[in-house]
Amino acid sequence: DKTGEVTDRYAKLDSRVRPIHQDNAGAGITRARGQELARKKYMHFLDGDDVLSKGAFKTLVDKAETDKVDMVCGNAVVFSDKTYNTRNYFPHPEASNLLFQDAKRYWKSKVMWRWIFNTEFVQKNAFPHFHYKMGQDVLYMYMALTKVRSFSQVAEQFYYFRQEHKSTPSTV
Repeated sequence: DKTGEVTDRYAKLDSRVRPIHQDNAGAGITRARGQELARKKYMHFLDGDDVLSKGAFKTLVDKAETDKVDMVCGNAVVFSDKTYNTRNYFPHPEASNLLFQDAKRYWKSKVMWRWIFNTEFVQKNAFPHFHYKMGQDVLYMYMALTKVRSFSQVAEQFYYFRQEHKSTPSTV
């Protein structure tokens, strides 16, 4: 899918981009490797065919720094290249210092691509990435959300989730 070529081009433009080339081993192994090698204060898991809005990380990092939280959730849009349909994905208003047990509306927002994470928090807790065909990010998020002191939310839509390639496998 040329992801390696694309990341190599970005690395030439921006020294903060560090491509890691490896054989396709699935999302779990790839995310674990990225988590292990992360060196900046915040990290994010981006699927190769999805899109971020311009300035997304500045907005999310500013919220994390202002609220002094280890995790920040942003809003997302699911879109289709085939049907041109779009829908907001469980949108939430801006909020600060939420507790997972008190914010039940976040129980449906447990996909890791909506969040940035403080790298030290993630590495200290050694959250594992499971190698299942589906649902691995839900398990990861429940571990993270039950360990984080509190988290915050930005109102902006920053993540654009392409739905065509995400099919439900017949076995888990």
